[in-house]
Amino acid sequence: MKKVLLMLCIAGAFISSTMAQERTVTGTVTSGEDGSALPGVNVILKGTSTGTITDLDGNFVISVSGNEAVMTFSSVGFTGQEVLVGNQTVIDLALQPDITALEEIVITGYGSQIKRDVTGSISQVKSEELTSFSSVSADQALQGLAAGVQVIGANGVPGAPTRVMIRGTNSISSGTEPLWIIDGMILSAQGGSELDGFSRNVATTGQNPLASINPNDIESIEVLKDAMATSIYGSRGAGGVIIVTTKSGKKGQKGTLNIDYQQGVSDVVRGPEEIGFVDGDTWLQLADQARANSGLSAYDPNSILNDSRDPNAVLSRNQTVNTNYFDEALRQGSFTQLDLSTSRGSDNASYFISGQYRNDEGVLTGNNFNRYSLRTNLDFQPVNNLEVGLRATFAYTENERAPNGGAPGGNSNFGGGGYDMANSNAL
Repeated sequence: MKKVLLMLCIAGAFISSTMAQERTVTGTVTSGEDGSALPGVNVILKGTSTGTITDLDGNFVISVSGNEAVMTFSSVGFTGQEVLVGNQTVIDLALQPDITALEEIVITGYGSQIKRDVTGSISQVKSEELTSFSSVSADQALQGLAAGVQVIGANGVPGAPTRVMIRGTNSISSGTEPLWIIDGMILSAQGGSELDGFSRNVATTGQNPLASINPNDIESIEVLKDAMATSIYGSRGAGGVIIVTTKSGKKGQKGTLNIDYQQGVSDVVRGPEEIGFVDGDTWLQLADQARANSGLSAYDPNSILNDSRDPNAVLSRNQTVNTNYFDEALRQGSFTQLDLSTSRGSDNASYFISGQYRNDEGVLTGNNFNRYSLRTNLDFQPVNNLEVGLRATFAYTENERAPNGGAPGGNSNFGGGGYDMANSNAL
């Protein structure tokens, strides 16, 4: 009987000793770079399947048996570390960034690549950069914001086509314009090729199809500049691809209402003083000198009169007209822009709705551009693993354009300024 009791006492002492060695270890894991908390760090007892992860504040709690236990800490982008527990109950650790592992992956339309490999192939322009200055169209706003992308404005006419070239002129015989993709839809007319002139009798400046899109509705623009872009879009992407993504409501976003009003003026860089036009008297002297050099008599002002004018009209060399045609043809331009937008997002639905009114008066008299636009972007998730989206836009533009000279088909009846010289309507 005494022998049995002795054995029970020894077993009880062993169990008590084992329980005394088990304890709870807590701690915090931070970044050795900036001291911020690191969530999601794996904390595992080496050689066992026991482990945990740090919470949003970098804290962890784990049960440890024995002083010889070793804890391993690991996280993506950081160098792993091992710590001997010993008799510690609190372990705070700072993980150092693993520079060799920080190769950010970029998912492109033609696969995934390391970010450092596509730095010169893909350029991204955010909304804040596009709207840093007011412009009629998104391609004008892109000027000077993306490396390797050349944006050339044909003229100062509001809504006029803009020439965009990616890495220079890539073709001699075919077009060099890039392929524009707006919310997954291909823009059929580029550079105003299908909206060149509405009048059959007088040549005018074309209208840019992108002028019907409000630049403030754009979230970002990605420019694909390498030849691999053709793996998706074929030969249409030979001149590069520009992907435009419009704004949408963000998940969990509270309702917002934005109102923006802008007004400004525009003017020519060089006026008549800088160019140095001559007056009427000086012009006649130069004309006389030119005729004398050719063995002709002095210039007769009446030679410019047409038979359709008053046959009794006679000009005297002392009646020289000094008209400042800069003042007649040019003016100080102006623009007015009003933007309204609202957005909101929840776990299952989000929306972005915007409207804009813009009025542009060009520096060339007779060139005016008005735009009324409305955009609605909706996203729904009716059930798990199913998302439904709607991208709808409405735009109405009024484009008044003055004749720009010449005529379709090479009609000889059209001369300077595009007016009919046969009817003596010369400027």
